Amino acid sequence: RPSFGSFGVSRSELRRFQDGEITEAVLWDGKSMTQKRLVPKQIVTHLLQLHVDIPESCLRYTGAMVDDVIILDPEVPSTGEEESLVVVQSYDDLSRKLWQLEGLPLSITAVQGAHPSLRYTQVFPPQPMKLDYSFFNREKVSRSLVPKQSKPCPAYIAPITVICHMEGSGKWPHERLAIRHIKAAFHIRLGELLKKQHNYTCRACPTHLDVWKDGLVFRIQVAYHREPQVLRESVNAEGMLIVRDNEEAQALEMATSHKPLLTSMLHGLQQQHPCFGAVCRLAKRWLAAQLLSDDVTEETADLLVASLFLHPAPFTPPSSPQVGFLRFLHLLFSFDWRNNPLIINLNNQLTAADYTEIKNDFMASRESLPVMFIATPKDKKASMWTKRAPSIQVSGNSDKSTQLEQLHV
Repeated sequence: RPSFGSFGVSRSELRRFQDGEITEAVLWDGKSMTQKRLVPKQIVTHLLQLHVDIPESCLRYTGAMVDDVIILDPEVPSTGEEESLVVVQSYDDLSRKLWQLEGLPLSITAVQGAHPSLRYTQVFPPQPMKLDYSFFNREKVSRSLVPKQSKPCPAYIAPITVICHMEGSGKWPHERLAIRHIKAAFHIRLGELLKKQHNYTCRACPTHLDVWKDGLVFRIQVAYHREPQVLRESVNAEGMLIVRDNEEAQALEMATSHKPLLTSMLHGLQQQHPCFGAVCRLAKRWLAAQLLSDDVTEETADLLVASLFLHPAPFTPPSSPQVGFLRFLHLLFSFDWRNNPLIINLNNQLTAADYTEIKNDFMASRESLPVMFIATPKDKKASMWTKRAPSIQVSGNSDKSTQLEQLHV
């Protein structure tokens, strides 16, 4: 039986590991996650060259054929994991500093990310930018940077949404316009404190505060937990208080509550399965190429991919982006959307009784439910992420059972 050393020949060496064990090992090159996933290619190429004299030029490796469409920099191949980690680390630091701010009239109760890059699923994560000030003039009054006409248009920096929840208090008004004014005042105050205590460049607006940090732009939005309820309340001509749900309240609740919660849960899934984010990015690239980005939203795509990792049977969870992407296509094509809800047990919060309840409610109300019904622990009956899309018009067929078949064409 040949030894490991003779198998690896010159690449094999004795190494001492942290547990004190000394053993033969082979070190393969790989700085980024993309390169580390190609270690099997290095091993196969090396062994075929060594034992069969087959050069690398005669080989074609198919294990990462689709990775190219999400690689950010060809010189240092990366499918976005390292760039997303930079964004997450900068956000974590900003979150700590927001918690530690002194001088706010009300305390901060939660700081939550609500952006795909903070759950590692942004197709092309924001990359830190370094401003070339020679491209700009200073506006006299506000001292804002104004691009020079003779210079190229400056690069667009996508803002990263951060929701900052303030504590409930009797100081909050009970009228929607007054609440917005208070939130605008908080944006101004947060900007002043971040500038004073951490020297960050900030720009306050009525709806948000933009913070320039580490070459990234974080868009902080102050949230008040009762505002959606206030938006649902109105007084009729007789002076009676009426509570009625509406799109404005739903949109605000989605932005300040549901999206941050989803981001937190999927961030945890990325920690368990390192290729989850890359699979999401491949799925979204494919959806965009099919002109389906408006019909299958980012959150919906992320949830569909999450189901492949949380409920992989009869397989094991994908361990490479390409395998995960192929299973994503298979899910769209083979799942019986007409007769079954797609149940995604995030954080393992659903019980057997919950599964039964979801399926019974689904069958009882099928005709009034979305074509693609996705149930989660916090959304068992409404499928909020697919309520508006995809629609019947995606396939041009009124039969709901055939609509999603259009997605695999």
